[in-house]
Amino acid sequence: MAAWLYQIHSTVLISLAVMLALGICVAAPWVAHNLFRLKPNAERSLAALDAFKLIGPLTGIFTAFLLLQSVNRLHDARRLVESQAMNLLQLDRALGRIDSAESADARRAVREYARILVDRGWPAMRAQKASPEVGTALGLLSERIDALAIASAGDRSALELISAGLEAVGDVQSQIEAAAAGGLPDTFWLAVVLLLLLMTAEAAMIVPRWAVILPLAGYSGGIGLLIGLLFVMDRPFLGDQSADPSPIERSIATLDLRAQLMSRPPQAQP
Repeated sequence: MAAWLYQIHSTVLISLAVMLALGICVAAPWVAHNLFRLKPNAERSLAALDAFKLIGPLTGIFTAFLLLQSVNRLHDARRLVESQAMNLLQLDRALGRIDSAESADARRAVREYARILVDRGWPAMRAQKASPEVGTALGLLSERIDALAIASAGDRSALELISAGLEAVGDVQSQIEAAAAGGLPDTFWLAVVLLLLLMTAEAAMIVPRWAVILPLAGYSGGIGLLIGLLFVMDRPFLGDQSADPSPIERSIATLDLRAQLMSRPPQAQP
């Protein structure tokens, strides 16, 4: 799917899908009979109407099923982002249990990784590309934690928490990147397009009478609404209906606050 379409507001995209479905359903019979000289035939029109009534529900059910899958993927992506924000806070808290220069370097690497994830990772995911900066920052964080483990080999309980936190950050990041590259397979979109073409072909064979076409147009508009919703929610990291980095931005603010509090000299006792 063209990524630039997701720059349009979701309400506009859905409205365009509905209007396009309405326009095609209304125009198809008149175009077929006036432009292609298809002669009116009551028997063929009745058969086409029956076929339309069969293909229409099939298209609606199929689209609704795909829409449900897309909504679930979007919710899963948002939960992953929230989980990553919590993992960063927990990793920083675990690092704070060790008071050393290596621990301070590792905590700075956590903050740097979080900022790069927001500043570089999100634009890359919205462009459906991998961000090498995010991988580099995660690798640097791992190196700082390795240095801390060597310097603080005696504190096993704290190191186990730190290791588990780093592993959680890496695992969730892999899942986030997989979700960003996900979406409906092209085969499913092709099936939706073919069903719509079949509906259009059947509508074109119906005798152009408003009493018959208008109810079918309303039905087509409903299917257009489902397809519009499916499109705007298909990519969890594209468009205004997507997973945003606000949970990680809030965690960055908390990490910065912790760093400021740790850097203040202790107040003199009276």
